[in-house]
Amino acid sequence: LSERFAEEASSGGAKPFRVLTGIEVDILEDGGLDQEPELLAELDVVVASIHSKLRMPSSELTPRMVTAIANPHMDVLGHCTGRIVVGRGRPESAFDAEIVFEACRQFGVAAEVKKQLLNWKVCFTNFASFNHTWLNRIAQRRYTTLST
Repeated sequence: LSERFAEEASSGGAKPFRVLTGIEVDILEDGGLDQEPELLAELDVVVASIHSKLRMPSSELTPRMVTAIANPHMDVLGHCTGRIVVGRGRPESAFDAEIVFEACRQFGVAAEVKKQLLNWKVCFTNFASFNHTWLNRIAQRRYTTLST
């Protein structure tokens, strides 16, 4: 691949692009992010995801997620349903999707959804292709940006 790109670049055939710097960080129990704000401020893209205590009650998980979403360095809420694609799997995390996706809309944070779990094609501007009932309902009402 790098040889092919080098050939295209030297011949002038490569299209311009930009390499982004980014990181996936953990959303801590208090909703904070597990990296220093100074580091996060240097990056182009920050994906924040919950990797522990996924079975917290909704009354605790929802404010945890909203606190993270309100962080000015956060760009994408990662795999918010908390399910494993391979192996045994586990139940989806319990959170108030109305509140979480409204926070994403208000703070301009995209929500990542694992398309393998939902069996649908992602459409960033038209939410008509959704096949997951609760997510479809919320996203259509809230116009949340989704990423996979």
